[in-house]
Amino acid sequence: RILSPQRKRAFLLKMATPAAPSAPPPMFYLADIGGDQALDAFYLLIMGVFVFFMQCGFALLEAGTVRSKNTKNILLKNLLDACLGAIIWWAWG
Repeated sequence: RILSPQRKRAFLLKMATPAAPSAPPPMFYLADIGGDQALDAFYLLIMGVFVFFMQCGFALLEAGTVRSKNTKNILLKNLLDACLGAIIWWAWG
């Protein structure tokens, strides 16, 4: 189908005009959710903090079981373990 020059120009102008920006997504606040959900989110946050404190305990335990020359390597290994675990959990959840 062949368009007339006026219709072709109108079509090209319509395609070249940027669309209006969409509204930003609504913000999520912990106070906006119900009581049970807020308690669940709080529990999940506190348990996540406990897990990272356990990582510190494991690092101290492992550092105490190796020779002093290997302590830095063990602590770095534990730090990388926590960082990679957090990244993988963020990526795949």
